Amino acid sequence: MAGTGTCTTCRPESCETCWETCGICPQPSDVKACPTPNNIGLTFDDGPGEHTPELLDILAAHNIKATFCVIGVLLQQPSHALTLKRIHDEGHTLCSHTWSHQHLMSLTNEEIVSELKTTEDLIVKITGVRPRYVRPPFGEVDDRVRAVMEAMDYKVLMWNL
Repeated sequence: MAGTGTCTTCRPESCETCWETCGICPQPSDVKACPTPNNIGLTFDDGPGEHTPELLDILAAHNIKATFCVIGVLLQQPSHALTLKRIHDEGHTLCSHTWSHQHLMSLTNEEIVSELKTTEDLIVKITGVRPRYVRPPFGEVDDRVRAVMEAMDYKVLMWNL
């Protein structure tokens, strides 16, 4: 069940129904923080976009690596495909953010697989590398969606801030 109400108190048992106010409900198998002590994991969603090359310049100037959660349909644009290649070539981590940024909990298992596989295929075609992570759009992931992602050998990448 996706968020259906506003909760005044956020508790684990209200997580599935109150995600709008309580936030996402990560599971132990989800990646939700940088595993290296005294480091942070910097992530960027919904790209690549027109400002991503400038962002890459800033990251490079400060020797910072990040994770980019990319939307597959955007990679059809030649300039965005080149940006994705640059993201990979500069040592950043790639993450699928699905093909079209839909609410995955409203899709069938087959539609979820298509969203992920189509994006994966294009990322591999452009970079030669298969992403290991997937960030569900809107942070919406339930046990069924997570099971589909894990069956495809993806780790769910969430956030904590």
